[in-house]
Amino acid sequence: MMISFKFKKSLRLFFLNAFLLGVLSACGGGESSSSSEDVGSSSTVIAAEEDIATIPVSVPEKTPAPVPPVVEPVPVIIPPVAGISANPTRGETNLNVRFIASDTGNSQSSIVSYTWSFGDGASGTGANISHTYTTAGSYTANVTLTNADGLTSRATQQIVVTEPAAPAPPVASMSANPTRGEATLRVSFSATDTSNSTSPVSSYQWNFGDGGSVTGANASHSYTRAGTYNVVVTIINEYGQSASASRQIIVTDPVVLEPPVVAISANPVQGEATLQVNFSGADTSNSGSAITSYQWDLGDGNSAEGASVQHDYTTAGTYTATLSMRNDNGLTATATQQIVVTDPTPAILPVAVISADPTSGSASLQVSFSATNDSSANIVDYNWNFGDGNTASGPNVIHNYDTPNIYTATLTLTDSNGETDSTIQQIYVFDSIDNSQAIVPTGVTFYDNFDYSVSRNAPDISAERSKFI
Repeated sequence: MMISFKFKKSLRLFFLNAFLLGVLSACGGGESSSSSEDVGSSSTVIAAEEDIATIPVSVPEKTPAPVPPVVEPVPVIIPPVAGISANPTRGETNLNVRFIASDTGNSQSSIVSYTWSFGDGASGTGANISHTYTTAGSYTANVTLTNADGLTSRATQQIVVTEPAAPAPPVASMSANPTRGEATLRVSFSATDTSNSTSPVSSYQWNFGDGGSVTGANASHSYTRAGTYNVVVTIINEYGQSASASRQIIVTDPVVLEPPVVAISANPVQGEATLQVNFSGADTSNSGSAITSYQWDLGDGNSAEGASVQHDYTTAGTYTATLSMRNDNGLTATATQQIVVTDPTPAILPVAVISADPTSGSASLQVSFSATNDSSANIVDYNWNFGDGNTASGPNVIHNYDTPNIYTATLTLTDSNGETDSTIQQIYVFDSIDNSQAIVPTGVTFYDNFDYSVSRNAPDISAERSKFI
């Protein structure tokens, strides 16, 4: 009779051996036999499958054994393996740590609970959790994992918490404006912490060096007496750390301010209209102050600004020019300058006078000309035009007339003011005459007593008249 058994591969050897021992024991008292008469076909075949093994066994016909029950295999249960991740694991108080728990094993059973103990008396649950350590110390945090089969696993993590490091001490810095000046001097102060300390300044204490004091980051103080004062500020942070800074303030006695001393320069200070005057002003004091303003009142209704000005007085009169100066201390002063303008003097014109010798004669006639001025004008130029196309210059000239004719010689005088005056002189030039051959017309009577007059610019013909008598 052939019996087949099926087992899971993981338990087949165990149950196979047990079964064979039982069969052999039942058939032969525990002795094995390979005889075909006892056991029929003794070949044993195990079919290899993925999870099932089939074992056919030949059993003697004569002693049928009872069929054993099918035995189900007992499953192997794998417990969880707890793991912890913590960040950070060290730091200063109040340290907030984030914990993450996980099953790092091969358990196929799900985790149903995460129970935490943080080592400082606090506890919590959950796969992800945060906890804050407020006190310095070394703490052992642990987590217990429980799976659905009730199996547990525990893991720990060391957390180190330290006291906070003391902050950097403050570094005091002070500013003051102004740091010197005359009494009463008011100074503005300011103090700051120039360190990189994380602790804020909680107190500013000022000592002004003259017995005065105050608190606050910003302060002001008035120094009423001359002297050198050492100002000290002390800053204190919330950890009680302190630092100081100092600055000297120099106070002097007030300086007595001097006004400017005005001096006026004017050129010219008198003359005929129109009179152009150049003015300039200067401060002759020793005050050391700069002049910031020059204001001129020119006395004729006109005004001007600047250290130097120019003005034309067009009308005769006596004018008082006034200069007002202001310096950079705001002090002012004035000075005056009198300008006298007169009416213009009438122009003195030149009066030209010609002297010529001779004024008549036969060609070629050489005449000496002389020029004079019958006034006080300053003559700078003598110009001659001899009437025959020739000219000359100078007070005394000589000219030859080669052709018979009546010529008008002109003299023009020019004075230093550009004024001119002209006069003329007639010159009579005749052909040469042989008196022995002269023909006197009959019936012509010459008179010696006719009247004649000569104007200033007319030629003198009296000498010529005698030639015809």
